[in-house]
Amino acid sequence: MVFDADLPKGHVYALERATGAVRWKFRVDEGVPSDLVRRGDTVFAVTSGDRLVAIDLDTGRLKWERFSGSDRSDRTSPVGPRIAGNVVLFGGRNGLVQALDANTGDAKWTRQLDGRISTPPTLVDGHVFVGSSKGRIYRLSPSTGAIEHEFALPGSAYGNPTPVENGIVVPVYDNTIVSLDRELTRIRWQRSGRGWAFRPLIWKGLIVVGNAAGDLWALDPKDGSASWSHHFKGIITSTGASGDILYVGMQEGTVFAVRRRN
Repeated sequence: MVFDADLPKGHVYALERATGAVRWKFRVDEGVPSDLVRRGDTVFAVTSGDRLVAIDLDTGRLKWERFSGSDRSDRTSPVGPRIAGNVVLFGGRNGLVQALDANTGDAKWTRQLDGRISTPPTLVDGHVFVGSSKGRIYRLSPSTGAIEHEFALPGSAYGNPTPVENGIVVPVYDNTIVSLDRELTRIRWQRSGRGWAFRPLIWKGLIVVGNAAGDLWALDPKDGSASWSHHFKGIITSTGASGDILYVGMQEGTVFAVRRRN
């Protein structure tokens, strides 16, 4: 089991599943606040310093690293990396999207966009979707990085672009979640809510997402209407699921397990 810790600890840890014993820890002085992603025997993370590191899963040793080239004094939250085949997609605070060979870190292509990259560059249906702090969302070619389409959002996208039926959904500042067609020509629907969590979850055919008011919603991907909702005390930060059990993580440190009623 591999997880990260932000400042002041600044490590990526690997634990044995059976015992919880530490197999290795990888020191990152600036901390790792981003998602971790895995490809084969390599774990990828982006540090607070906007540095992508490739870590050997078995030993915890650094294989290679790449810096975005952004201002090192900038401490806005970085976005996590994403895997597309044998490529790692890395978006920087300077607006640069890089497609890097997962084995060597060599650049396949780079694309400069307007504003800070504010969402993980995410492969959906053979295209790379990525948002910027300038209130734009882009669809890029996965082979060249060429801009295929772009669209003006009602704010800055900040969460994971998540595929739904013939479209994508993404949280947007302030307090909106939007559904777009995959050609990026129109907003199919949008729904307000106080501080949506970063990761909409597709579960049982519905979009499950929480907000800072403690409201958990299950939305119909066709029109955004609510199929059901539940209120928790606190700020919902994440969701996950296994079978019929939904897990809801709170900023205060509690995890709830919720069973769906038939």
